[in-house]
Amino acid sequence: MLYRPLMFAGLALENAWFKRDFRSWNAANLGIHLAVSYLLFEILWRIRRSLLACGFALWFALLASNFELVTWCHLGGYMLGYGLLLLALYARGRMDEGNA
Repeated sequence: MLYRPLMFAGLALENAWFKRDFRSWNAANLGIHLAVSYLLFEILWRIRRSLLACGFALWFALLASNFELVTWCHLGGYMLGYGLLLLALYARGRMDEGNA
C-alpha cells in the first residue's frame, strides 16, 4: 500500500498548523511516535502476553534510528505509515481469528 498521498496530506496539515514552529512539529511527531509505540505494544500483547511485548515496544520507542523520524519535521509521516501497517496487521489477525 502506498501511503504517501496520506503522508503529504498530513504534512500539509502540520505545515498549516505549525508553520515554522519546530517545537510544535517535534511535539506532534513525538505524540505520533508514542501512539505508534503503544499500538505496537497492544498488538504484540494481544498476540502473546509476555514481557517481550513490552520490551520490543520500548526498544522501538527508544531506537536511535527512530529518533530522526521524531525530530525531523518531514519524517513524521513515516510514523503514520508504521501506524497504518500495524492497524492492517491487527485487522488481518482479527479476520484470521474469525475464520478459524
